[in-house]
Amino acid sequence: DNGDVYLKDVKYNFFDQPTYIEYGNKVVTTNEYDLTQRIRAMKLNRPDTSTFMNNVYAYDRNQNITNITNNSSQHGMLHLGGTYSKNYEYDKFNRLKNASGHWQGGLNEVHDYNLQMAYNNTHGIQLKKQFHQVQSPAFTGQSENSYEATYTYDTARPHSVKSIKYAGIGGSQNATSNFTYDGNGNITRYQTNYGGFAD
Repeated sequence: DNGDVYLKDVKYNFFDQPTYIEYGNKVVTTNEYDLTQRIRAMKLNRPDTSTFMNNVYAYDRNQNITNITNNSSQHGMLHLGGTYSKNYEYDKFNRLKNASGHWQGGLNEVHDYNLQMAYNNTHGIQLKKQFHQVQSPAFTGQSENSYEATYTYDTARPHSVKSIKYAGIGGSQNATSNFTYDGNGNITRYQTNYGGFAD
């Protein structure tokens, strides 16, 4: 023990939810909750009491998060973090249906994304379509996180993915991933023709 302090103080509300956390580096987190004890705001302050993150949360009637917004950042000075707004939509089974977001920070970077999800009758992912646009000093355009993925399942094992076909990776590339299982449903082989896992 060299005397390092990782956590200096924690305060709780009546429902044992942490409302104040002071770390050993004097960074302070403060949390605010609504009447149902859902977190509504999370703020992080530096030792000089300036704020470098302040998340504000919104929910739907089923307690799903529908938005997270942060308008506080010191990325110009710290060269990390940024401001952002993230939106989420759900279907009648509370499965994620759509998501979108905008992030700005780092070293003059801007990221925009959107996601669309579709499911089959057994709640397995059937289609995943996402778009990620990057604007930075090093690169501008669609990243490899942009693609459309179609899932096929094993007939004998309706919850086991048999293959995933990717289209439009980074805007132009296609790929396929195949899965093989043993008699107990364990994956025995993963094969793809894209990236570092290609064989």
